[in-house]
Amino acid sequence: MTLDNNLKLAENAVLSVEESLSKVFQERSNQVFQKLENILTIFKEEKVSTSHFNQSSGSGHRKFVVLFILLILTVYVLLITVMGSLLKIVNQFLKGQI
Repeated sequence: MTLDNNLKLAENAVLSVEESLSKVFQERSNQVFQKLENILTIFKEEKVSTSHFNQSSGSGHRKFVVLFILLILTVYVLLITVMGSLLKIVNQFLKGQI
């Protein structure tokens, strides 16, 4: 009987934490999507397409390689931001602050 009670308590704790953090995760996801949308808008305004990332011997190739690297770095920074927020939340939970 104690094992069933412990499992039920653990299940309720997990569901409670999941419910309390869902708003935080949703807000963070919305921020990431907005930033990515901004990047894609800039690419569209600058008329950057997939053809710009193909190999080329033209002089403009370097510009688009730099843009591609900036895109990769931007996505990396967004992922680091999300992971940092997630780690802070997990740390607070483990310390019993949530």
